[in-house]
Amino acid sequence: PKFLDNQPAIAIRNVEWGEVLYQLARYDDAEKAYNQAIETLTGWLGSADHAEVIAVKIKMQNVKLAHGIFDECKVEFERILTLREHALGDTHPRVANSQTDL
Repeated sequence: PKFLDNQPAIAIRNVEWGEVLYQLARYDDAEKAYNQAIETLTGWLGSADHAEVIAVKIKMQNVKLAHGIFDECKVEFERILTLREHALGDTHPRVANSQTDL
């Protein structure tokens, strides 16, 4: 049913499924699962820059790294770092994680 499309539980399941697919090296399928999660969470939370959406975007970048799409990943990781610095401050652990991702 359409009313289930914007439920956060569905997004969480898509993230979990994406993680399983990623571990199985089924990167195209993992990317689809992550994209569905990003779309659902963005609709539910009202922003593509929400911390929960960003967490899934990081997982998506790992899929792209597995595909060898390095330049695009670097740009997105830099954008994520900027968002996290602005929202959380320079000393937050998630900011440090984003710096490590670069």
